[in-house]
Amino acid sequence: MKKTHVITAFCLLAAVLFPIVVKDLYFMHMAILIGIYAMSAIAVNLILGYSGQLSLGHCAFFGVGSYVSALAYLTLKIPVWGGLVLALIAGGLLGYIVAKLALKLRGAYFVIMTIGSPRS
Repeated sequence: MKKTHVITAFCLLAAVLFPIVVKDLYFMHMAILIGIYAMSAIAVNLILGYSGQLSLGHCAFFGVGSYVSALAYLTLKIPVWGGLVLALIAGGLLGYIVAKLALKLRGAYFVIMTIGSPRS
């Protein structure tokens, strides 16, 4: 087994066991924020590191997903896991629409297009 697979399995196990072991709300809040910022950093790495394009609007998709998830839970009384699925669909659909428009552009034009993408 590769070393990266072992590290990934350990991180997933730690993420699953963390809410069971840690009961302090402050540490739980900090872990959630760390997870959100880590996902945002991965998104920046994907768009800037691999394609060389600067995107200024990718965090809007995180905001759309969180907004849809909160609305689904609070107004429609959908459980958290159902809200997660709806958030993934909404953020992915919006990302697809923006990508169809923005990925035809390069350089400064791409950056300007991503500034105009929907903000949360």
